Amino acid sequence: MAVVTLLGSNVVHGVSWVASFRERLVLVILVVLAAYVGAGAVGLWALRCVGRELDTLGTMVGRVLSVMTLTTLFMFFNAEVWQVVRHLSMGRTWLLALVVNGLGVVFALFVSRDVLGDLQDRFARAEPGAPRLRPGERINVLVLGSS
Repeated sequence: MAVVTLLGSNVVHGVSWVASFRERLVLVILVVLAAYVGAGAVGLWALRCVGRELDTLGTMVGRVLSVMTLTTLFMFFNAEVWQVVRHLSMGRTWLLALVVNGLGVVFALFVSRDVLGDLQDRFARAEPGAPRLRPGERINVLVLGSS
């Protein structure tokens, strides 16, 4: 049915599109090739991954939004803060940057820990007798997940 539609239709979304038989044949071949290599399965897998990421978005926003709001408010929209920073020494400025970056790392580790727990739960459900991750493996996953 789809092949007949692709080969016979001259109107796509209300716009007249006159294509030669060769162009339509190439389009049909491309669609069949995409179906053969599993483009639909890859697309559905990508949509499931996007759904999982959007599902965890609420947790991440809840944890990071306050820090982002304070940073944005005090660093970009407040003239008085810039006047105070102008009088800070370079060492104190670097210390302030280190504190803000440290808070970011702490929040990233919290989120990574939750993701690691979800990953272990999913792994345990897939194989009930599977061994748990060793401490070194957990640290490896935390470092890779938070980078």
